[in-house]
Amino acid sequence: MNEDLTDNNKINRPMSVTIVSIYYWLQALALWSSGIISALSLLNISSEYGNNHDRITATVVFTVVTIPLAIACTMAGWGLWKLRTWARSISIGMSILGLVVVGVPIIINRQFSDLLYAITNILVLVVLFKTNVKSSFKKP
Repeated sequence: MNEDLTDNNKINRPMSVTIVSIYYWLQALALWSSGIISALSLLNISSEYGNNHDRITATVVFTVVTIPLAIACTMAGWGLWKLRTWARSISIGMSILGLVVVGVPIIINRQFSDLLYAITNILVLVVLFKTNVKSSFKKP
């Protein structure tokens, strides 16, 4: 039986939630790709860079940060698609975290290179706080 069916009625997912879900899947794809490539490069990095501990440390940190973010984006994308309440909470948290991480350099240093990412996070928050979107999420 299709999981999207509840009491013989299809889940009525707002289009904006579908778009945010796809956004998180695309973000997860990019993070998984980066994380896996980074992890695989660790297998070869010691022979390539010898005793360059800074390079090795940076690659390890990047991998350790990227993989959990990829997992979170994958979960958020799936959960939003299925209208799970926890996915809305994860998405709100990740958007706020994204605004803090990207927003501080924008405000303090006037670095506008990540402005598009900040705007995207604001749009995700706007979507997830809309009344019709909030009412679409039900407790499992």
